[in-house]
Amino acid sequence: MLDQAQSTFDRVLTGISGLPGFKSTKPSTCIDAIPIVGNVTTYVIQSFRTEDGGFVIFLQIVDAEGRERIIIPNKVAQAIYRQRQSLADRSTPASRAYKARQKELERKRKEKAARKEAWRSRNTQSSS
Repeated sequence: MLDQAQSTFDRVLTGISGLPGFKSTKPSTCIDAIPIVGNVTTYVIQSFRTEDGGFVIFLQIVDAEGRERIIIPNKVAQAIYRQRQSLADRSTPASRAYKARQKELERKRKEKAARKEAWRSRNTQSSS
């Protein structure tokens, strides 16, 4: 059964790599080390976006006991994303400060654009 799972992983990954309509990330490697226990686990993650806006994630896990290769289909990837979004508190002091800074920058941009437009209209009228 392990050979079948590996061959499915390999077939799907090589089958969609480079296909038109599929975009992919470069594989990212994350190493999770627990110093006290001495356990090290390596994760390799690569995501693909399909033409219809879906996602497929390929996850490879390697630790002292061996390896596991998992294909995370679109429905599961979307569920993980939704859960992450529901846990992310968008109303923290830092996010409110960021939003206030962005609003102030936008106000300044509009003021600058208005001054620039007023200058142009004055100079266009005086040169006519």
